[in-house]
Amino acid sequence: MAAGSPSEVKRQSRGLPLLLCLWLLLPLSTASAATLVGVVSERSAAELAAGAERFAGAYPGHEVILRTPEQLALLDDNQLAAFLGRADALLMAAVFGEQVGRLARTVAEQARQRPFPILAINGDRALTRLSRLQGEQPLATLDDRQLTQLMAAPDPGDDVAAHNAALKARFEEQATWLDGRNLYQGRTPAHLDALLRWLLVQGGHDLEVPDLPPRSLIRYYRDGAAMDDPAGLGLGEGPAV
Repeated sequence: MAAGSPSEVKRQSRGLPLLLCLWLLLPLSTASAATLVGVVSERSAAELAAGAERFAGAYPGHEVILRTPEQLALLDDNQLAAFLGRADALLMAAVFGEQVGRLARTVAEQARQRPFPILAINGDRALTRLSRLQGEQPLATLDDRQLTQLMAAPDPGDDVAAHNAALKARFEEQATWLDGRNLYQGRTPAHLDALLRWLLVQGGHDLEVPDLPPRSLIRYYRDGAAMDDPAGLGLGEGPAV
């Protein structure tokens, strides 16, 4: 049968709708994948990497890229902009030091160009104020005194959940930021996995975020076990190390 005959054209045309459907579906599946970029201090990197590994096991279609400030120092300004440009969501945790200025400038420029959630916590206040959640910058209008009050830690022995609830009631416009910070301060792989999920949810992605209890910022360790209450250590009277 000659190529281009009516029968041949008919067989080819029958395959076109299926090919067209597959082509239309491809961008949808690609668009569902997200990249979360994290800049985290050297001291906190191992903890966050453990959370990222747990996250990747649950959501292998998404990508988490973590870098320390020391690693960012090896990038020129164009490379830094390209790196941050990959972020569908950005986490900056416990970042201080020489890279703060150029990081803040580059993040601010990226934020002007496109919408994406930014959570900056436990670091330099120049970065913290750049946090952007639900399309707003909830910390940008706070003065230094208010920011100090917002970031206040509970006293040793205080009920952490009650402390967090009181802060959210006092700072209603910053409640979403507090939710993210509370997950970060849990510091377990489960809490940090939940933080990564939570941050992508802020960007409109559909992920399940577990409801985890807060953890005390001061914890005690004995025989490989961690606890919030020193009474659980079973120590006798007198000094202990």
